[in-house]
Amino acid sequence: MKKVILNGKNIADKASLHETLISLLDLPEWYGKNLDALHDCLTSIKDETEIQIINKDALEEAIGKYTFSLMKVLKESAEENPNLKII
Repeated sequence: MKKVILNGKNIADKASLHETLISLLDLPEWYGKNLDALHDCLTSIKDETEIQIINKDALEEAIGKYTFSLMKVLKESAEENPNLKII
């Protein structure tokens, strides 16, 4: 199982969030750096993957209400893809 840790302290804004996700999850070149594209990528994961979010308060400070939307996408993607687990 691939284990990924998304640390809110390492995120400065939406752009750095998406760059971090690209790096952590090895997202494809066509990834559009938005939540719709993230959903598409996460629901296509074939290998068991666990994403753990730490320092969520820092993430909320950096990207505000976008954090809620991100968490919703992560949850919905995990519900659709049995290979994905969100902690």
